[in-house]
Amino acid sequence: MEAVTSSSPASFARHLAASARKMHDSMERLATGRQLNRAADSPADLITAESLGATLAAIEAEARALQRVERVSASVDGALGEISNLLVEAEGLAIASASDFLSVEEQQANQMEMDSIIASVNYIAGTTTFNGQSLLDGGLSLSAAGQSLSIPGMAAGALGQALIDGELQSLASVGSGGAFNLVNGNLEGAQQAVSAAADQVNALRGRLGAFQRYGVGARQASLDDAFMATTAARSQLMDTDSAAESARMRLAELEYRAGLSAFRAGDRARRRLLSLLA
Repeated sequence: MEAVTSSSPASFARHLAASARKMHDSMERLATGRQLNRAADSPADLITAESLGATLAAIEAEARALQRVERVSASVDGALGEISNLLVEAEGLAIASASDFLSVEEQQANQMEMDSIIASVNYIAGTTTFNGQSLLDGGLSLSAAGQSLSIPGMAAGALGQALIDGELQSLASVGSGGAFNLVNGNLEGAQQAVSAAADQVNALRGRLGAFQRYGVGARQASLDDAFMATTAARSQLMDTDSAAESARMRLAELEYRAGLSAFRAGDRARRRLLSLLA
């Protein structure tokens, strides 16, 4: 059996085929932008890349959930801010109504303003929603990064509650006909109820702010870092380095041309030898 040497036609053919495969693979990687186009390219790397892809999908899903919580939190905070502003005005009315020098007409005018404020608080509490879900009716609970925050009802009857003389009083008691009304009610009680309501709203806003910053915000930052790191790791496995791949393709092309030239030169030499022997 004739041995196939490095200068034999069969050896040249193998080298040319190998160089052609290298060029084809490089062109495919450059065309698709991916190093891994099939499992055979690198089974281990493909498994790792697919696992990283699943991790990215999980990160993106949690990030979307956090964005939703953030939007809900922002809606709640905005509504609470409006209620807080109204209660600042209510405190001013309660203090002004305690003056001994107000006429009945002025007291009644203050009461009308207070009734309007209470109605506005109730309106905000009853109409603040997100995607059809009521946010200030006492049924909302926010959760993120292992933290949770329950949002109590914000209607006037739920704000500034206190048990006085055996009866439960609240911001609503400052309204017309209530025990703390500004015309003939307990004016000291009115001030206390409005102040307690304002403190309750502000305390809730403080807890909500902490939840947004240290719960939602911190977790979102952590997810952003994880997403970037995982994306970079997967890119190293999956994506083509265009410069490096172009260089490899050029080298394979040069190898192919050099092999083809050597094959042709050897073929010519063999033909000359055969012609001399003929």
